[in-house]
Amino acid sequence: MGVCNDAATFIHKIQGIGAVSPKVVENLVVEGVVTGVFQDDGLLGGFFIQEEDAHAGDNASTSEGLVVYNTTNAVSMKDLVRISGKVDEFKGLTQLKN
Repeated sequence: MGVCNDAATFIHKIQGIGAVSPKVVENLVVEGVVTGVFQDDGLLGGFFIQEEDAHAGDNASTSEGLVVYNTTNAVSMKDLVRISGKVDEFKGLTQLKN
């Protein structure tokens, strides 16, 4: 999987321009900054990450954010995280799981 700042898939490539990710079911590695934490019981069961500004895409039709379904690894706002997982769609949100 590597360490932060190694090559990774950009979030906007995972999100794509449509309502569903073009990368669904692919196992990928991404990096991003934690922008929301919802890991406690009764919440989303994960956290949101956003692509670093330096790596943001130039297409306004893509998103730079992603849901990470994970309650095992504690994260904090503004952490830079590197994650591998399977791309999935759940309740209208693109997420990484597993």
